[in-house]
Amino acid sequence: MNTLNRRIHYLTFSLLIIFSTSCAFVPVRKPLLATKDDCLMLTRELALESIKITQDGSCSGNSCAIFIVIPASTFLVSGSIVAIGNTLHWLERNGTCDDGLIKQNLDSFFEWAFNSGAEKVKQ
Repeated sequence: MNTLNRRIHYLTFSLLIIFSTSCAFVPVRKPLLATKDDCLMLTRELALESIKITQDGSCSGNSCAIFIVIPASTFLVSGSIVAIGNTLHWLERNGTCDDGLIKQNLDSFFEWAFNSGAEKVKQ
């Protein structure tokens, strides 16, 4: 009876993993958002989307192992692409747009540097 219980638990757990992991992750572009200053950028914000690998969720023999490996590997690879892409998008947005944090700080630094240098030359 104990081995039957163990087999039922193993089968239930295996089916749960197979049905819940028969998907893959891919990076997708988010739609463009309208900004008040019409800042044109080359990059776009990315997001992760899951897609279904199999139509019926069935597998046989050793092919079931692929349904555990694919979601994990696609999540790592696509997640890295999304993280790097969104970092580049943030840097571009904040470095080139008028209301960006980096651009505002650089503009105020340059203004301070040129003004303080001009005062020393006048003296």
